[in-house]
Amino acid sequence: MARFAADTAAVIQTVGGGQAHVCGLSMGGIVALHLWRDHPQVVLSLVLADTWAWHPVAAAGQGARLAAIDANDMASLARMRMPAVYGPGAAPSLVLRGVETFASLDKSVYRAATAELWSVEMRGVAASVTVPTLVLVGDHDSIAPPHLSHELAALIPGAQLVVVPDAGHLSNEENPAAFNLALRTFLERVEGGMRRMYGTHGDR
Repeated sequence: MARFAADTAAVIQTVGGGQAHVCGLSMGGIVALHLWRDHPQVVLSLVLADTWAWHPVAAAGQGARLAAIDANDMASLARMRMPAVYGPGAAPSLVLRGVETFASLDKSVYRAATAELWSVEMRGVAASVTVPTLVLVGDHDSIAPPHLSHELAALIPGAQLVVVPDAGHLSNEENPAAFNLALRTFLERVEGGMRRMYGTHGDR
């Protein structure tokens, strides 16, 4: 996760003008929290979607999860795991695309990321966040259930929580209209506050 965050910081510094509004979903949210911890100077705001600061159920199941990865190929894992990622109203074509995308992942990379992801403890990092933060979660998320997002938002001073209706773990794909509206409203508010504080973007 720290390496992913370092790569993200390098991209922001190289092509993003040195600072960026950072949005991460699921593992991306964990990477975003690592980015805040290790490279806070590049983060203007955070959007943490369908993620967590601590996931005790997932951490407890880590051994079984890794054993399943070792015992199956990626196509089999995709068929077993991806349907549960989506909410009950997800279009079959969306689920199929998710299965195909998952099946194409490099198994060694997936295993390495999985080995770290589900046992990370980011509650202290979340409590240290000082930039504007939006927490989003699908109301049918069974991978990172909504109560974890409620806990995450409660840890971050001043964080806003929005529950995305009719969506599972991939809330941006399952209800893009509601997800994008919440994101746009948040970013417009943050940018408006920055304009009032600094006068223009160029003065930051």
